[in-house]
Amino acid sequence: MKCKKCNAEFSKKLIVNDVQRILGNRTSCFNCVPYIAEKTKQIYHDKSKVPEVDEIQCKICGKIRELKSSKIGLYSKICNSCMVNTRRFAVIQKLKNLLGAKCSKCGYDKCQSALAFHHLDPKEKKFTISSAFCRKWDTLEKEVMKCILLCANCHIEFHNDSSIKKFILENPDIITKTEKYPMKKKPRGVCLYCRKELIKLQNKYCSSKCYNKNRHK
Repeated sequence: MKCKKCNAEFSKKLIVNDVQRILGNRTSCFNCVPYIAEKTKQIYHDKSKVPEVDEIQCKICGKIRELKSSKIGLYSKICNSCMVNTRRFAVIQKLKNLLGAKCSKCGYDKCQSALAFHHLDPKEKKFTISSAFCRKWDTLEKEVMKCILLCANCHIEFHNDSSIKKFILENPDIITKTEKYPMKKKPRGVCLYCRKELIKLQNKYCSSKCYNKNRHK
């Protein structure tokens, strides 16, 4: 391997305290950049960075979570679920602002969570926008341009199959037919030895005792 600074060849294998270490990501020789084991230990194993408290309370949701020794120096005052939710809500709100942040049919804009993305042409839909907040902004922006914003009521009315509802309203006897003709109970089997009613239809005996007694008759 050649050093990037002095172009001298060097080996990535190094013996430290009678233990061989392989430094695979190293790009410079040990003369240009010496290997310091103590420095690496200070970064990742500095006990002064570990807080004395065993539990931390999340600022947003207020949940108390335990501290783990594997996450030294990576403690945050916000839990992981709240961090993901804040990013998700921020990205979705930014996309809603591109479409005006209000219902395109009735103009509702009081609660942003009640607004949904509706694709004008379902054949052009590639993914659901609400669950794809981790994608690139360019791909999200292209997908949003295929949609319009609708509130919950307008969205349900748009997808509602009016022909089925009209048929039920015109024929109210369909609802009462279920009361006149209840479901028939299927006949259950009987144990071959004790003649008790079986719980499962596919069984022939109620228990293993009846099976053994009938077999040794």
